[in-house]
Amino acid sequence: MPSVQILLIEDLAEDAQLIREALAAEPSAGFKLTHVDRLVNGLRHLGEHPVDVVLLDLKLPDSEGIETVVAVRARAPHVPIVVLTASDDTALAVEAVQKGAADYLVKGYVQVYPSLLARAIRYALERRRAEAERARLQRQLSQAQKMETIGRFAGGIAHDFKNVLQVILSLAWLIRSHRQDDRELMANVEELVHAAESGSGLVQQLLAFSRQQPLEPAHFDLNEAVREISRLLQQLVGEPVRLQLELLPEPLMVRMDRTGLEQILMNLCANARDSMPQGGPLTIRTARRTADEPFLDAHPGLSMGDYVGLSVQDRGQGMDPAVAAHLFEPFFTTKQLGQGTGLGLAVVYGLVQQHQGCIEVETAPGRGTTFHLYFPRQ
Repeated sequence: MPSVQILLIEDLAEDAQLIREALAAEPSAGFKLTHVDRLVNGLRHLGEHPVDVVLLDLKLPDSEGIETVVAVRARAPHVPIVVLTASDDTALAVEAVQKGAADYLVKGYVQVYPSLLARAIRYALERRRAEAERARLQRQLSQAQKMETIGRFAGGIAHDFKNVLQVILSLAWLIRSHRQDDRELMANVEELVHAAESGSGLVQQLLAFSRQQPLEPAHFDLNEAVREISRLLQQLVGEPVRLQLELLPEPLMVRMDRTGLEQILMNLCANARDSMPQGGPLTIRTARRTADEPFLDAHPGLSMGDYVGLSVQDRGQGMDPAVAAHLFEPFFTTKQLGQGTGLGLAVVYGLVQQHQGCIEVETAPGRGTTFHLYFPRQ
């Protein structure tokens, strides 16, 4: 069990000893105490060392009152503060909590009931974990809502654009069938058809992102499907990139659209190729995963059961968190103008969602990127 790093900021030696004895009465809790007698020393310690909980006296030689709480909170906003004071002042206790303290204890009570301090520390830590979990879930909910809104918007545009392109193509084919003798006109019509068909490709990608592209799911072995497409993927990424397969020996049965799987892998591999201009290893792995409670908490909407894991790892440039947060948004790209549509990863996201799966990204600048995909196992 990891120790709990506690920083005590207290100038009175006898009160510091009282706290040490109260914490020593809970040997199984793993409390590790560091004591300083000035606020300035405490702030310095917070800036240089990991701290789980701060025990803070409000009457110090270099600081006094609520401003002491404010100063500690400003230096370490995510570290719980338990105020320890000789004053049984309800108004002061309320104000301390309002300014960011997790709890407020009177030293006299701690002397009579030593277990109160350990209880307050545990409560502060549990509250911090609960707040962090709530913030994480809120971020996930906000991201899901944002992607859903963008998906609906993209799907609506795609359908309207598809209708416009269909009219353009129909008229182009009509002209082509009646004016074969006009070579100059035919050349222009061919350019028109080519541009409209390119636009149709973009429409299909938008529909895939918005989960409105029709699928034809079938049962097959994921390992075998990856082996079959690996030659095409190697041709896609080019010779400087070395495609490596690390597949489980036993079959991994899934129910997926085979073309959708190929589209997912091609987009991820193309993205990996572009992140490694000098070449390098590109690894595709398969795995099994049971959806336990932590996994389901991290991926709301998934069901309990067995999943098949598919990961694509490159050793390229990697991304910082600010960039990674927008990866799956349509038309978001880090490439130069004219070098990408910004739809590749949006399509991957949409197809994974359509297959009742989920996707994770593991990346950091200079450390490459790994996409982890999970699909229900059949």
